[in-house]
Amino acid sequence: MKCGRLYWGWIILVASMVIRTWVHGIVGSYGSFLVVFSHHFSSTKMLLLGWIGATTYGLVNAGTPILLLLYRRIGGMRTAFIGVFVASLGLALSGVVDNPVAIFFTYGVMTGMGMLLINIPPFFLLDMYFPLDNKYHVLTTSMLMCTLPLGSLVFNPITSRLISDIGWKNTFAFYGVAIFVLGCISAATFRVKREDDIAPEDNEKTSLTDAEDGIIKPKEEPEISKKVLIFLSIIWFFCKLAKATAYFGPLFIMVKHLETLGYTRDQGAVAMTIISSSELFGRLVTCVFGDKYAKGKFIYLYAICTFLLAIENFGAIFATTYNQVVMFGVAAGLTGGPVVAGVFTTCAEVLDGPFVHELFTICRVGLGSGMILSALIAGAIYDTYGSYHYVFAANVGIFLLSSLLYSSIALFRNFFIRKQSNKLLEQAMHKMNYGGQDVSEPPLPGKEEEAKEDW
Repeated sequence: MKCGRLYWGWIILVASMVIRTWVHGIVGSYGSFLVVFSHHFSSTKMLLLGWIGATTYGLVNAGTPILLLLYRRIGGMRTAFIGVFVASLGLALSGVVDNPVAIFFTYGVMTGMGMLLINIPPFFLLDMYFPLDNKYHVLTTSMLMCTLPLGSLVFNPITSRLISDIGWKNTFAFYGVAIFVLGCISAATFRVKREDDIAPEDNEKTSLTDAEDGIIKPKEEPEISKKVLIFLSIIWFFCKLAKATAYFGPLFIMVKHLETLGYTRDQGAVAMTIISSSELFGRLVTCVFGDKYAKGKFIYLYAICTFLLAIENFGAIFATTYNQVVMFGVAAGLTGGPVVAGVFTTCAEVLDGPFVHELFTICRVGLGSGMILSALIAGAIYDTYGSYHYVFAANVGIFLLSSLLYSSIALFRNFFIRKQSNKLLEQAMHKMNYGGQDVSEPPLPGKEEEAKEDW
């Protein structure tokens, strides 16, 4: 039964939201495990303990090249089923071992790789159902990015309570069973678009050529030189590396940071719930209004938001009370919403359309690497100074660098790619107007009809 336009794409979106919320909830609530591990494994440095959770999240992103190869070879559904098995097994084993090094491999590596294979295929599938010129493209691809704050919002208090009631080992085991059951149900919906799926009507599309900044549809893109492609891809990687290093560090350490300021783990979990609520709101606003107001302009929005995040982190250096820390988290969550929610659509803006999946893969590698690096930096700072305040000081410079890199991508793209696009478009118009011949220069004023007759 066909219940609407591109109905299966919406089914994939709902199923993906469910399983991704669990994935991000489990990974995003590692801060509660970190507090317990810091006491249970008291002789282990915070650098290693923090690296466990960061590795999980890092692999969910940095392993995207492996995911893309599997996706193109065996499809999204089979890839997701493999991920469900690996992730659930890794969580179950994490509840058995009692050594931080072993947990690093079972939770950090094994669970991270499994969740990678569950987490990323929906982006490629939804891009198939809702391509760039579809009016729901930003909505559907951005909704997937709302699962991080949603999962953190829901699971931080749940994880904290489960650890208190049944212990951290049984909590890992419970999550392993849940991922297996829900993951199998969700993965069963991950099929590619078929010919009998209802195609979108014309009014479901919005041409990017109508945007004020003149983005051309991907199919009309001229061939991009290899040098420009490589250069912008490298800058794009370092944009995401810098942004992730500064953005995710405070999220990983917030519960422990509040504990060092004299507050309990439960109070830290409440703070993370408030912060996650603000971040979720910022992302939802992007989802709702992104197609209408931000499509084609996300790269500029990124440059502005990362600059604002630098200012906010400067204020966080001096935050010493519970309310001050929470206020910083709320402000950072609202500002960071557009930066994270529009990540897939922004990949289409780097080169004005082509190589979206490849740029998304580069983006995820940068994000994952930044997450791992952020934990290393935060752990090293804590082991050295016994405080996380210097993490925010480092973030100021990193966010400023990120803002500069985003701005450079926009300038370089506008100068090289769009200038070339406009030149080729003018040549095509001349060719169309003058007998199908390619003319590099327009005729002199008043000589248009004579030129047409000559051709």
